[in-house]
Amino acid sequence: MNFRKLFIVSYCMLSMLSAHAFPQSKDSAQLPLRIAVVAPFYIDSAFSGNIYRLGNTKISKFFLPGLEFYNGINMAIDSLKKEGLNFEVSIFDLRKKGQSLQQLTTAMESSNYSLVLGSFGNATEQKALADYGNKNQVPIISITYPNDGGIVNNPFFYLLNPTWQTHVDALGGYISNHYNGKKILMVTKSGVLESKITNLVKQKSGSLIGNAETLVLPTIENATDTLRYFLDSTRENIIVCGSFDEGWAKHLIASLNNLGENYACTLVGLPNWSSMSEVKGKYSKNLQMVISSPFNYSKSDARMSRISDAYKARFYARPSDMVYKGYEAMYHFTRLLLSDPANFINAMSSSYAKVFSEYDFKAVSGSTPTPKYFENKKIYFYKYMNGELKEVSLW
Repeated sequence: MNFRKLFIVSYCMLSMLSAHAFPQSKDSAQLPLRIAVVAPFYIDSAFSGNIYRLGNTKISKFFLPGLEFYNGINMAIDSLKKEGLNFEVSIFDLRKKGQSLQQLTTAMESSNYSLVLGSFGNATEQKALADYGNKNQVPIISITYPNDGGIVNNPFFYLLNPTWQTHVDALGGYISNHYNGKKILMVTKSGVLESKITNLVKQKSGSLIGNAETLVLPTIENATDTLRYFLDSTRENIIVCGSFDEGWAKHLIASLNNLGENYACTLVGLPNWSSMSEVKGKYSKNLQMVISSPFNYSKSDARMSRISDAYKARFYARPSDMVYKGYEAMYHFTRLLLSDPANFINAMSSSYAKVFSEYDFKAVSGSTPTPKYFENKKIYFYKYMNGELKEVSLW
């Protein structure tokens, strides 16, 4: 991938789209609805005014998620523009130097936004925009951050990327439905979160895992012999991982892949594994793997193929999942908003403008009648065989 070319082209486009309005469609006399997009772009770290500061040095990869997310947003805007839709978009950099979150949200209040789409880097950013949405009764959709960050009493906040509890809840049901009669081993490490994950998986899958062996590994390095002791060479082994620790997970994958020539193993992982290179190719060629995700990015999808081809033609690079997340969120929720502005907040789960994924937003109950927030409960499961994605199924 030509990171420098991708970065410079993306920045030039981004700098021109601080406030982007499109012509009004012929059949609409309405003023355009306004949509804000917020994400960490780090533009000031790479540019001084319009001068590119990094020269020929290698572009740090921490720039890429925000810019790829923006590129997806921009491609969706192009698609919506071709449909003659009437709206305005403003782009805000959450890491703009000299700008506090309070200054950002205060400045946004005068613009009368109808929707805010956010890719947040931490709970502080998410909470600041959630509070803005609650105060101004503007729907805030958190697209990529998988944590509620302690948000309560906020019926205008929508968590698209679910919490780990929602993933594990679905995981327990998936295991119960698909692996009845199989040999199941729960493998995890010591830790408070790991104990919570293990207990919830056992609870949601009932006796299937509740009665299964649980292996708590004090160290994952050189764990192949320990794992071999718990496996059965005469039947399929289902290994359920109970840790989000990516470094630990990589060692677990390597150990099971080494054992895979003599033991049939299916490793059930957690949602943050989807970005790990070890899930694909030679690192898992002797394994089957199952990973949960709220996003349905099947490479066989025709629209995804068209977006991928257009992206390669424009940026000379393959699109990452952040491109698809930006495109899908911008197209889906803008289309819903424009189709019925008065009822938009009650139609977040509608499939009317579905791009790739289905959503199922449910109120999360708190200590008061007002929901804490709304969370997407729709979960997909990716199945990998011999290092290749073979199936995406909806739970």
